[in-house]
Amino acid sequence: MIDNLVKLVGDVAGSAISDNSEVPNEKNEVAIQSAAEGVFDGLKDYAAGGGIPQIVNMLAGDNANQGISGSLVNNVQSSVVSSLMEKAGIKNAVAQRIAGQLVPTVLGALTKNANAPSNTSNTGFSIDSLLSSITGGKTDGISVSSLLDKFVGNGDGKFDLNDIAGLFSKKSSDKQGDSDGGGLLGALGGLLGGK
Repeated sequence: MIDNLVKLVGDVAGSAISDNSEVPNEKNEVAIQSAAEGVFDGLKDYAAGGGIPQIVNMLAGDNANQGISGSLVNNVQSSVVSSLMEKAGIKNAVAQRIAGQLVPTVLGALTKNANAPSNTSNTGFSIDSLLSSITGGKTDGISVSSLLDKFVGNGDGKFDLNDIAGLFSKKSSDKQGDSDGGGLLGALGGLLGGK
């Protein structure tokens, strides 16, 4: 996951890092690597602090910047600033400017890539793989993208009480042979340490 994130940050770094006169050319690679690690650590810390719903909301957005919480952006920016200062030796004021420019772009690109029809073939990102990585595997076995698809409705183009009932009653297709945990409650039980 981190390799894909480094590539993504490198692709969008442009004026924030690569073309920035305040970042010496010999520090470009380490700055990109540090920024990517900062983004990953910021998302991981935010998830650990109870921010998974905000991250899912961000990743499920159909617009690259829709659903990105201000507190999520601030948390990731803070992590990127720390990483740039510690690992790349970039001064605080410069690191702040880089993070302020780079983080919204990277989070928007993550959202766009996670929602692309070929969301794993070209970028290595999908909602499920991102959540698995930032939660240390705690969402493995839960198809968050499938759950989100249910919120679009049952093919009738709207989300209604029938869709809600389906979320709570359908058997989880990810856990074959497990008759206990169907639907959303079964998936959440798995996430929260249940069977």
